[in-house]
Amino acid sequence: MKTLIYFLVILMGVLASCGKDKNAYEIPIYHEGDQGSGWGEAKRDGKGWKATAFARNHQDGSGYIGIDFNTFTTQGDIRESLSFNEIPLKVGKYQIKGKVGDTYDGLVGSNYGLRESDGDVIGAVYSHDDASTGYIELTNVDTASNVVEGMFDKAVFIRFTPIESIYPETVVFKNGKFRMKIVE
Repeated sequence: MKTLIYFLVILMGVLASCGKDKNAYEIPIYHEGDQGSGWGEAKRDGKGWKATAFARNHQDGSGYIGIDFNTFTTQGDIRESLSFNEIPLKVGKYQIKGKVGDTYDGLVGSNYGLRESDGDVIGAVYSHDDASTGYIELTNVDTASNVVEGMFDKAVFIRFTPIESIYPETVVFKNGKFRMKIVE
């Protein structure tokens, strides 16, 4: 009987530890930066998140933009980069699917990454989880002032690299809002 109880206690301990280690590390909420070029906010893994934001014209002049959100340490070292690319520069709602580099497919690609040290060391790179459907919407496009505003409902990311890492396997952004300048 003692052997059975001992075995059950050990088994419960092993099972309990297996469920905890996948997302044991919680990404801190970093500083949002000066936000002079724009701002973004969302819920990242259920917690309030703010970032500096800016938009950039697509390199080929095709009428698309990409938007970037960055967070920083209090010393100004970059920590997070959230990007969406190939967004038509007009008011509308567009599906998020694929990577930032997937161009001319009619979808908004996205990526997320974490940096370490003084911002020049990659911590983890995440790819969009294409099994999750999300949308980004531009609600205001002012080309005279070079300002765009909008929102996104959700963007789910799966850790691509490194394979073995302290960082969580998934990161989820929800209920995003933004207002930013289009910079050259």
